Amino acid sequence: MCPRKRQTVCAIYLNHRKQASRRHKQAAFALSRNICFSTLTIKIPIYPSHSCSLSFSVSGVVNQETLLDTELRRYRNAALADNTKASYRTHRDTFIKFCAFFSYKPVPASSLTLSRFAAFLARTLRPQSVKVYMAGVRILHLELGYPSPIDNNWLLSTTLKGIMHLNATAPRQKLPITPAILLKLKHALTRYDSFECCFWAACLVAFYSFFRKSTLLTKSPGKHDCRRDLCKRDVTITPTGAVIKVKHTKTLQDYSRHLLVPLPRITGSPLCPVAALETLFDHVKYEPGDALFSFNKDGKTVPLTHRWFMLALKSMLTKLGYDSAIYSGHSFRRGGASYAFACGLPPNMIKTQGDWRSDAYERSLTYPLP
Repeated sequence: MCPRKRQTVCAIYLNHRKQASRRHKQAAFALSRNICFSTLTIKIPIYPSHSCSLSFSVSGVVNQETLLDTELRRYRNAALADNTKASYRTHRDTFIKFCAFFSYKPVPASSLTLSRFAAFLARTLRPQSVKVYMAGVRILHLELGYPSPIDNNWLLSTTLKGIMHLNATAPRQKLPITPAILLKLKHALTRYDSFECCFWAACLVAFYSFFRKSTLLTKSPGKHDCRRDLCKRDVTITPTGAVIKVKHTKTLQDYSRHLLVPLPRITGSPLCPVAALETLFDHVKYEPGDALFSFNKDGKTVPLTHRWFMLALKSMLTKLGYDSAIYSGHSFRRGGASYAFACGLPPNMIKTQGDWRSDAYERSLTYPLP
Protein backbone atom coordinates (compact mmCIF):
# COMPACT_ATOMS: atom_id res chain seq x y z
CA MET A 1 0.00 0.00 0.00
CA CYS A 2 1.22 3.46 -0.82
CA PRO A 3 2.74 5.17 2.22
CA ARG A 4 0.53 8.20 1.63
CA LYS A 5 -2.57 6.03 1.96
CA ARG A 6 -1.34 4.73 5.29
CA GLN A 7 -1.42 8.19 6.84
CA THR A 8 -3.45 8.42 9.99
CA VAL A 9 -6.90 9.94 9.96
CA CYS A 10 -5.68 12.99 11.82
CA ALA A 11 -2.76 13.56 9.43
CA ILE A 12 -4.99 13.34 6.36
CA TYR A 13 -7.59 15.61 8.01
CA LEU A 14 -4.94 18.21 8.78
CA ASN A 15 -3.45 17.94 5.29
CA HIS A 16 -6.89 18.43 3.80
CA ARG A 17 -7.46 21.48 6.00
CA LYS A 18 -4.17 23.05 4.87
CA GLN A 19 -5.16 22.80 1.21
CA ALA A 20 -8.60 24.34 1.80
CA SER A 21 -9.36 27.99 1.28
CA ARG A 22 -9.77 30.30 4.25
CA ARG A 23 -13.54 30.17 4.01
CA HIS A 24 -13.54 26.40 3.87
CA LYS A 25 -11.28 26.34 6.92
CA GLN A 26 -13.78 28.40 8.89
CA ALA A 27 -16.67 26.16 7.83
CA ALA A 28 -14.73 22.99 8.69
CA PHE A 29 -13.78 24.39 12.09
CA ALA A 30 -17.38 25.39 12.87
CA LEU A 31 -18.58 21.90 11.92
CA SER A 32 -15.83 20.12 13.86
CA ARG A 33 -16.90 21.89 17.06
CA ASN A 34 -20.26 20.12 16.94
CA ILE A 35 -19.19 16.60 15.81
CA CYS A 36 -17.26 13.95 17.78
CA PHE A 37 -15.18 11.77 15.46
CA SER A 38 -14.45 8.06 15.94
CA THR A 39 -15.08 5.81 12.81
CA LEU A 40 -16.95 6.39 9.55
CA THR A 41 -16.17 5.44 5.95
CA ILE A 42 -15.64 8.60 3.93
CA LYS A 43 -13.68 9.56 0.81
CA ILE A 44 -11.26 12.44 1.23
CA PRO A 45 -9.30 13.75 -1.80
CA ILE A 46 -5.52 13.80 -1.37
CA TYR A 47 -3.97 16.74 -3.16
CA PRO A 48 -3.21 16.92 -6.02
CA SER A 49 -4.51 13.81 -7.78
CA HIS A 50 -5.02 10.96 -5.31
CA SER A 51 -7.91 9.99 -3.06
CA CYS A 52 -8.47 7.19 -0.58
CA SER A 53 -11.22 5.67 1.56
CA LEU A 54 -10.94 6.22 5.28
CA SER A 55 -12.79 4.47 8.06
CA PHE A 56 -13.75 6.31 11.20
CA SER A 57 -17.05 6.71 13.00
CA VAL A 58 -19.12 9.69 14.05
CA SER A 59 -21.04 9.66 17.30
CA GLY A 60 -22.80 12.27 19.37
CA VAL A 61 -23.78 14.40 16.34
CA VAL A 62 -25.39 17.64 17.47
CA ASN A 63 -28.69 18.39 15.81
CA GLN A 64 -27.44 20.75 13.13
CA GLU A 65 -30.90 21.19 11.60
CA THR A 66 -32.15 22.96 14.74
CA LEU A 67 -29.21 25.37 14.63
CA LEU A 68 -29.63 25.95 10.91
CA ASP A 69 -33.35 26.61 11.30
CA THR A 70 -32.59 29.21 13.97
CA GLU A 71 -30.10 30.92 11.65
CA LEU A 72 -32.56 30.64 8.77
CA ARG A 73 -35.26 32.45 10.74
CA ARG A 74 -32.79 35.18 11.73
CA TYR A 75 -31.71 35.73 8.13
CA ARG A 76 -35.27 35.80 6.79
CA ASN A 77 -36.31 38.19 9.54
CA ALA A 78 -33.57 40.57 8.37
CA ALA A 79 -34.67 40.42 4.72
CA LEU A 80 -37.17 43.27 5.10
CA ALA A 81 -37.05 46.57 6.93
CA ASP A 82 -39.09 46.91 10.12
CA ASN A 83 -41.48 49.39 8.50
CA THR A 84 -42.06 47.03 5.57
CA LYS A 85 -42.83 44.13 7.89
CA ALA A 86 -45.23 46.31 9.88
CA SER A 87 -47.03 47.26 6.65
CA TYR A 88 -47.34 43.62 5.58
CA ARG A 89 -48.80 42.73 8.98
CA THR A 90 -51.42 45.47 8.55
CA HIS A 91 -52.33 44.21 5.06
CA ARG A 92 -52.53 40.60 6.27
CA ASP A 93 -54.65 41.39 9.32
CA THR A 94 -57.05 43.57 7.31
CA PHE A 95 -57.58 40.79 4.76
CA ILE A 96 -58.12 38.12 7.41
CA LYS A 97 -60.66 40.29 9.27
CA PHE A 98 -62.45 40.97 5.97
CA CYS A 99 -62.67 37.24 5.24
CA ALA A 100 -63.83 36.47 8.79
CA PHE A 101 -66.64 39.04 8.55
CA PHE A 102 -67.99 37.54 5.32
CA SER A 103 -67.05 33.92 6.19
CA TYR A 104 -64.72 33.67 3.21
CA LYS A 105 -61.80 31.27 3.05
CA PRO A 106 -58.69 33.47 3.27
CA VAL A 107 -56.10 30.97 2.00
CA PRO A 108 -56.16 30.02 -0.76
CA ALA A 109 -58.39 32.94 -1.67
CA SER A 110 -60.66 32.79 -4.70
CA SER A 111 -60.63 35.41 -7.43
CA LEU A 112 -64.06 36.62 -6.32
CA THR A 113 -62.89 37.04 -2.71
CA LEU A 114 -59.86 39.04 -3.82
CA SER A 115 -61.92 41.25 -6.12
CA ARG A 116 -64.48 41.92 -3.41
CA PHE A 117 -61.64 42.79 -1.01
CA ALA A 118 -60.26 45.26 -3.59
CA ALA A 119 -63.72 46.86 -3.96
CA PHE A 120 -63.99 47.11 -0.16
CA LEU A 121 -60.60 48.84 0.10
CA ALA A 122 -61.48 51.24 -2.71
CA ARG A 123 -64.19 52.77 -0.50
CA THR A 124 -61.56 54.52 1.65
CA LEU A 125 -58.14 54.07 0.02
CA ARG A 126 -56.50 55.48 -3.07
CA PRO A 127 -56.00 53.10 -6.02
CA GLN A 128 -52.25 52.81 -5.39
CA SER A 129 -52.87 51.86 -1.77
CA VAL A 130 -55.33 49.16 -2.88
CA LYS A 131 -52.58 47.60 -5.00
CA VAL A 132 -50.20 47.68 -2.06
CA TYR A 133 -52.72 45.81 0.10
CA MET A 134 -53.13 43.19 -2.61
CA ALA A 135 -49.37 42.70 -2.60
CA GLY A 136 -49.67 41.95 1.11
CA VAL A 137 -52.24 39.23 0.33
CA ARG A 138 -49.78 37.78 -2.17
CA ILE A 139 -47.06 37.60 0.50
CA LEU A 140 -49.51 35.84 2.85
CA HIS A 141 -50.09 33.08 0.30
CA LEU A 142 -46.42 32.65 -0.56
CA GLU A 143 -45.45 32.38 3.10
CA LEU A 144 -47.99 29.58 3.58
CA GLY A 145 -46.72 27.68 0.54
CA TYR A 146 -49.47 28.62 -1.91
CA PRO A 147 -48.95 30.19 -5.35
CA SER A 148 -49.59 33.88 -5.78
CA PRO A 149 -53.34 34.50 -6.27
CA ILE A 150 -52.63 37.91 -7.81
CA ASP A 151 -50.72 36.87 -10.93
CA ASN A 152 -52.71 36.11 -14.09
CA ASN A 153 -55.99 36.85 -12.32
CA TRP A 154 -58.28 38.38 -14.93
CA LEU A 155 -61.16 39.20 -12.59
CA LEU A 156 -58.88 40.96 -10.11
CA SER A 157 -56.82 42.79 -12.73
CA THR A 158 -59.90 44.25 -14.40
CA THR A 159 -61.30 45.24 -10.99
CA LEU A 160 -58.09 47.08 -10.10
CA LYS A 161 -58.03 48.76 -13.50
CA GLY A 162 -61.58 50.00 -13.02
CA ILE A 163 -60.72 51.33 -9.56
CA MET A 164 -57.81 53.22 -11.07
CA HIS A 165 -60.02 54.75 -13.78
CA LEU A 166 -62.84 55.82 -11.49
CA ASN A 167 -61.03 56.74 -8.27
CA ALA A 168 -57.68 58.08 -9.43
CA THR A 169 -56.67 61.45 -7.97
CA ALA A 170 -53.66 63.67 -8.33
CA PRO A 171 -50.88 62.95 -5.79
CA ARG A 172 -51.02 65.17 -2.72
CA GLN A 173 -47.50 66.43 -2.14
CA LYS A 174 -46.50 68.38 0.92
CA LEU A 175 -45.19 71.88 0.24
CA PRO A 176 -41.42 72.43 0.31
CA ILE A 177 -39.61 74.24 3.09
CA THR A 178 -37.91 77.27 1.50
CA PRO A 179 -35.00 79.45 2.65
CA ALA A 180 -37.54 82.18 3.50
CA ILE A 181 -39.38 79.81 5.85
CA LEU A 182 -36.08 78.70 7.39
CA LEU A 183 -35.18 82.31 8.19
CA LYS A 184 -38.53 82.81 9.91
CA LEU A 185 -38.00 79.62 11.91
CA LYS A 186 -34.56 80.89 12.91
CA HIS A 187 -35.97 84.17 14.21
CA ALA A 188 -38.73 82.33 16.08
CA LEU A 189 -36.17 80.49 18.24
CA THR A 190 -35.98 82.38 21.53
CA ARG A 191 -34.54 80.15 24.27
CA TYR A 192 -31.79 78.61 22.14
CA ASP A 193 -31.24 75.87 24.72
CA SER A 194 -29.94 72.42 23.80
CA PHE A 195 -33.32 71.37 22.36
CA GLU A 196 -33.65 74.42 20.11
CA CYS A 197 -30.01 74.05 19.01
CA CYS A 198 -30.73 70.41 18.17
CA PHE A 199 -33.97 71.26 16.35
CA TRP A 200 -32.32 74.02 14.32
CA ALA A 201 -29.32 71.87 13.35
CA ALA A 202 -31.68 69.09 12.25
CA CYS A 203 -33.67 71.56 10.11
CA LEU A 204 -30.59 72.79 8.25
CA VAL A 205 -29.01 69.37 7.81
CA ALA A 206 -32.32 68.01 6.51
CA PHE A 207 -32.56 70.91 4.04
CA TYR A 208 -29.00 70.75 2.66
CA SER A 209 -28.60 66.96 2.71
CA PHE A 210 -32.05 65.98 1.27
CA PHE A 211 -32.23 63.26 3.95
CA ARG A 212 -35.34 61.18 4.51
CA LYS A 213 -36.77 61.32 8.02
CA SER A 214 -35.73 57.71 8.65
CA THR A 215 -32.12 58.64 7.85
CA LEU A 216 -32.06 61.91 9.74
CA LEU A 217 -33.59 61.00 13.10
CA THR A 218 -34.06 58.11 15.48
CA LYS A 219 -37.49 56.48 15.51
CA SER A 220 -37.75 56.33 19.32
CA PRO A 221 -35.44 57.23 22.24
CA GLY A 222 -34.78 53.62 23.20
CA LYS A 223 -34.11 52.31 19.68
CA HIS A 224 -30.99 54.22 18.67
CA ASP A 225 -28.69 51.84 16.76
CA CYS A 226 -25.12 53.00 16.10
CA ARG A 227 -24.79 50.58 13.20
CA ARG A 228 -27.77 52.08 11.40
CA ASP A 229 -28.52 55.57 12.73
CA LEU A 230 -26.50 58.77 12.45
CA CYS A 231 -24.05 59.30 15.32
CA LYS A 232 -21.88 62.26 16.23
CA ARG A 233 -18.79 60.33 15.16
CA ASP A 234 -20.23 60.12 11.63
CA VAL A 235 -19.63 63.87 11.15
CA THR A 236 -16.28 65.26 10.03
CA ILE A 237 -15.97 69.06 10.19
CA THR A 238 -13.37 70.88 8.11
CA PRO A 239 -12.58 74.58 7.54
CA THR A 240 -14.60 74.49 4.30
CA GLY A 241 -17.60 72.46 5.43
CA ALA A 242 -18.56 69.09 6.83
CA VAL A 243 -19.12 65.53 5.63
CA ILE A 244 -21.73 63.15 7.04
CA LYS A 245 -21.18 59.42 6.64
CA VAL A 246 -24.51 57.65 6.11
CA LYS A 247 -24.55 53.91 6.77
CA HIS A 248 -28.18 52.99 6.23
CA THR A 249 -30.99 54.43 4.10
CA LYS A 250 -34.23 53.30 2.52
CA THR A 251 -32.31 52.18 -0.58
CA LEU A 252 -29.12 51.15 1.24
CA GLN A 253 -30.13 48.46 3.72
CA ASP A 254 -27.34 45.90 3.30
CA TYR A 255 -24.51 48.15 4.56
CA SER A 256 -22.59 47.42 1.36
CA ARG A 257 -21.32 50.99 1.05
CA HIS A 258 -21.29 54.36 2.77
CA LEU A 259 -22.96 57.49 1.42
CA LEU A 260 -20.79 60.56 2.03
CA VAL A 261 -22.92 63.72 2.06
CA PRO A 262 -21.17 67.12 2.01
CA LEU A 263 -22.50 70.19 3.83
CA PRO A 264 -21.33 73.70 2.87
CA ARG A 265 -19.87 76.20 5.31
CA ILE A 266 -21.62 79.49 4.54
CA THR A 267 -19.65 82.02 6.52
CA GLY A 268 -21.78 84.79 8.02
CA SER A 269 -25.08 83.26 6.94
CA PRO A 270 -27.79 82.43 9.50
CA LEU A 271 -28.53 79.35 7.37
CA CYS A 272 -25.06 77.79 7.69
CA PRO A 273 -25.52 74.07 8.55
CA VAL A 274 -21.94 73.64 9.77
CA ALA A 275 -22.24 76.54 12.23
CA ALA A 276 -25.49 75.03 13.51
CA LEU A 277 -23.77 71.68 14.09
CA GLU A 278 -20.84 73.32 15.89
CA THR A 279 -23.26 75.19 18.17
CA LEU A 280 -25.09 71.95 18.90
CA PHE A 281 -21.85 70.17 19.78
CA ASP A 282 -21.00 72.98 22.21
CA HIS A 283 -24.35 72.66 24.02
CA VAL A 284 -24.58 68.85 24.34
CA LYS A 285 -22.22 66.45 26.10
CA TYR A 286 -21.91 63.52 23.72
CA GLU A 287 -20.78 59.96 24.27
CA PRO A 288 -19.10 58.26 21.27
CA GLY A 289 -22.23 56.34 20.24
CA ASP A 290 -24.84 59.02 20.89
CA ALA A 291 -27.27 60.04 18.16
CA LEU A 292 -26.11 62.97 16.05
CA PHE A 293 -29.18 65.05 16.93
CA SER A 294 -29.44 64.88 20.71
CA PHE A 295 -30.29 67.30 23.51
CA ASN A 296 -30.01 67.49 27.29
CA LYS A 297 -33.02 66.34 29.32
CA ASP A 298 -33.05 65.67 33.07
CA GLY A 299 -29.28 65.38 33.13
CA LYS A 300 -29.21 62.86 30.27
CA THR A 301 -28.40 63.06 26.58
CA VAL A 302 -31.60 62.14 24.70
CA PRO A 303 -31.90 61.56 20.92
CA LEU A 304 -34.30 63.80 19.00
CA THR A 305 -37.02 61.59 17.53
CA HIS A 306 -39.00 62.30 14.40
CA ARG A 307 -42.17 62.72 16.46
CA TRP A 308 -40.64 65.41 18.69
CA PHE A 309 -39.14 67.12 15.67
CA MET A 310 -42.48 67.27 13.85
CA LEU A 311 -44.34 68.49 16.94
CA ALA A 312 -41.88 71.37 17.29
CA LEU A 313 -41.96 72.16 13.55
CA LYS A 314 -45.75 72.21 13.27
CA SER A 315 -46.07 74.31 16.42
CA MET A 316 -43.63 76.91 15.08
CA LEU A 317 -45.19 76.97 11.61
CA THR A 318 -48.61 77.59 13.16
CA LYS A 319 -47.24 80.47 15.23
CA LEU A 320 -45.71 81.94 12.07
CA GLY A 321 -49.08 81.86 10.29
CA TYR A 322 -48.53 78.81 8.04
CA ASP A 323 -50.90 75.89 7.61
CA SER A 324 -48.86 73.16 9.31
CA ALA A 325 -51.02 70.42 7.78
CA ILE A 326 -49.45 70.96 4.35
CA TYR A 327 -45.87 70.53 5.61
CA SER A 328 -44.08 67.42 6.80
CA GLY A 329 -40.59 66.08 7.35
CA HIS A 330 -40.42 65.41 3.61
CA SER A 331 -40.81 69.16 3.01
CA PHE A 332 -37.11 69.66 3.87
CA ARG A 333 -36.05 66.98 1.39
CA ARG A 334 -38.21 68.47 -1.35
CA GLY A 335 -37.27 72.05 -0.52
CA GLY A 336 -33.53 71.36 -0.34
CA ALA A 337 -33.50 69.51 -3.66
CA SER A 338 -35.52 72.28 -5.33
CA TYR A 339 -33.23 74.98 -3.95
CA ALA A 340 -30.14 73.10 -5.16
CA PHE A 341 -31.71 72.75 -8.60
CA ALA A 342 -32.52 76.47 -8.69
CA CYS A 343 -28.88 77.22 -7.79
CA GLY A 344 -27.66 75.21 -10.77
CA LEU A 345 -26.68 71.89 -9.15
CA PRO A 346 -26.79 69.18 -11.85
CA PRO A 347 -29.73 66.76 -11.53
CA ASN A 348 -27.43 63.72 -11.36
CA MET A 349 -25.71 65.19 -8.27
CA ILE A 350 -29.09 65.88 -6.65
CA LYS A 351 -30.09 62.29 -7.32
CA THR A 352 -26.85 60.93 -5.85
CA GLN A 353 -26.85 63.06 -2.71
CA GLY A 354 -30.53 62.41 -2.04
CA ASP A 355 -29.94 58.67 -2.56
CA TRP A 356 -32.75 58.38 -5.10
CA ARG A 357 -32.54 55.07 -6.91
CA SER A 358 -34.87 56.14 -9.73
CA ASP A 359 -35.93 59.39 -11.37
CA ALA A 360 -38.64 59.89 -8.73
CA TYR A 361 -36.65 62.89 -7.44
CA GLU A 362 -37.90 64.87 -10.45
CA ARG A 363 -41.40 64.93 -8.92
CA SER A 364 -39.95 66.67 -5.84
CA LEU A 365 -38.40 69.58 -7.71
CA THR A 366 -40.16 72.92 -7.56
CA TYR A 367 -38.86 75.83 -9.60
CA PRO A 368 -38.63 78.73 -8.99
CA LEU A 369 -38.63 79.15 -5.21
CA PRO A 370 -39.50 82.41 -3.44
